[in-house]
Amino acid sequence: MCKAVRDYVTEREQEIRLESKLEGKVESVNNLLQNGFKLEEALRLIGLTEQEYKTYKPS
Repeated sequence: MCKAVRDYVTEREQEIRLESKLEGKVESVNNLLQNGFKLEEALRLIGLTEQEYKTYKPS
């Protein structure tokens, strides 16, 4: 495999890991919301910004 392809694959793997991690955090925020937390509190506790939450929140 040439270096350009390896670099691309490595970069894509890192993006997928980050997306998975953020999706897990969104799920945690949603769980807190279902248990009566306010959005601002849940985001602060989980460590997400509102923009990250909106981007990765399922439609």
